[in-house]
Amino acid sequence: MTVAPARSCLQNNCPIATEGECLEGFENGLGCPNLQMNVDASAGDSADQSLDRGDGVNEDEDDAVLSRPQTLVNIRGDAALTLPEAEELASAAPSRVILVAGEFESGKTTLAVQIYAQFLRGPFADCIFGGSRTLRAFDVFQQPSRASSGRERSTTRATREEGMRLLHLRLLRQGRVQNLFISDVRGEYFENVIDGAGADAEIPLAARADLCVLVIDGRTLSDLATRQNAMSRARLLLGGLTEPGGIQSPCRLILAVTKSDLLDEETSKWVKEQLHKLRTRGEERGVHTSTTLVAARPDDIGQAQGLEQLFDRMLPAPEPFIQPQFDAAPKDRVFWNLPKVLS
Repeated sequence: MTVAPARSCLQNNCPIATEGECLEGFENGLGCPNLQMNVDASAGDSADQSLDRGDGVNEDEDDAVLSRPQTLVNIRGDAALTLPEAEELASAAPSRVILVAGEFESGKTTLAVQIYAQFLRGPFADCIFGGSRTLRAFDVFQQPSRASSGRERSTTRATREEGMRLLHLRLLRQGRVQNLFISDVRGEYFENVIDGAGADAEIPLAARADLCVLVIDGRTLSDLATRQNAMSRARLLLGGLTEPGGIQSPCRLILAVTKSDLLDEETSKWVKEQLHKLRTRGEERGVHTSTTLVAARPDDIGQAQGLEQLFDRMLPAPEPFIQPQFDAAPKDRVFWNLPKVLS
């Protein structure tokens, strides 16, 4: 008699335990990274009793079944980090906080996930991947974009967690370790800022950011019926984020149009003109502002466009080596005279 393990999920709102349906769409939950399998102790006892009676069960096969691990153990800390968890990591190495701001389904999470995906192939933008405390979160977000998901169109799972969350990358660049924290914040918080709410109340992470990437959805800009409204809302979000309590100097701002592969030549020209106006507005509000177009995961599944350049701007500029200069050699220091003695 085989004991059927009970199914549960790491996500509180998943109905797998009660209704047998996986929140992520996996059949019976098989393959879902959030699934946990637990064996009922009482069921195991009754199964042992039937084995003792020898109810037609092959002992060799049963030994193999019982030797298998019956519980999937969750690795602590692999979900998106809270601010206190990020602060603990930040104390161990130089760190940068990147606030990715934008409306729902504008491509915020896709940017972070596709940056992580580049390191699955090897070094990226002169950086070597050195680990992450949010590997499971990256994996859950990226799963719908894989061929194994069975989806006809590549996509990224939308953020569902409440509050300020951060994805973590530990990088090695030019021999120096760097922690990079990329925000994973639901678009509804930014939409509240567009509607007039204060950034200090809605997005407390803004005041702690070293860089803000304001994402504008290229799909809405590619449609004549929606592009004017999209630019107007981006202008309102820029204004809300640069109010007191929002991003603060020396935090820089990058205006990034995502899904740029959907823009035709004429639309791209119009978008660049609008970005120039937004950049001027950002500079007037005292924030160093730049612009870029990026297609992190093109619809034709081609190579990412503009992602490496954007990621490079997320990182601090390399510190140049400065050769020490001395006006004169101190006469009372013996080692200054060693070259003369040895020669």
